[in-house]
Amino acid sequence: MEFSLDGAFCSSTLQLGLLSERFRLLIVTGNRAYALALATHFAMDPHAGPAHLVGICTTTAEALEHVRHEVEQPDNPDLLVFVSEVLEDGLGVDLVRMLRSASGRVRTLLTLTTCHRQPIREAIASGADAVVSQVGTGPALLLEALTSIVAGKPFLDPICRHLLEGGARSPQGELTEREVEVLQLVAQGLTNREMGQRLHIAETTARGHVQAIIQKLQVRDRTAAAAEGLRQGYVH
Repeated sequence: MEFSLDGAFCSSTLQLGLLSERFRLLIVTGNRAYALALATHFAMDPHAGPAHLVGICTTTAEALEHVRHEVEQPDNPDLLVFVSEVLEDGLGVDLVRMLRSASGRVRTLLTLTTCHRQPIREAIASGADAVVSQVGTGPALLLEALTSIVAGKPFLDPICRHLLEGGARSPQGELTEREVEVLQLVAQGLTNREMGQRLHIAETTARGHVQAIIQKLQVRDRTAAAAEGLRQGYVH
């Protein structure tokens, strides 16, 4: 990805820096190399980043420990947690759900790498204050997201909104909630009978769901459906 360092870019970067001063910051990413690069950057050039950076970590457990310590300090500013979709020990959306109930002083910005409807819906349902796509993320988008967070309004990346409104696939190709449940069980290797028992439905009903999934995903068999479901974000 390439950014043009023009006046608009520099202005957005400056405003973003000023706006972020309202918070203490925690970065949680499963990309260890990226986390190491960030940590090295702040260590080598402390003037380049906020002095109120709480930490940079790669796991849910580490993040929760940082948050616990922060909320125990009543005089600290609110905590803004940047969460990646995938962490070393789980999914960012699960961490966001945990943080939602941790304290009213914690705000979350969740970054998605898989831009498909199901992960976007899960991200919104998690209660994240802002959901942004990694595609096209830059100072201007982050500034818009932080402005919404400060105003107490949820923010959804326009790319994600476009996908939810039908920009990626036709409506008839979208899986229902039940079909997503079935597809996740298919990926686990369950038979139609086992799925029927798990979901309390008839075996023939489970078979019908599988056939509908295969047709909607435009694949040849159950194995291919599981693989395509993983690619599209229906299966984690």
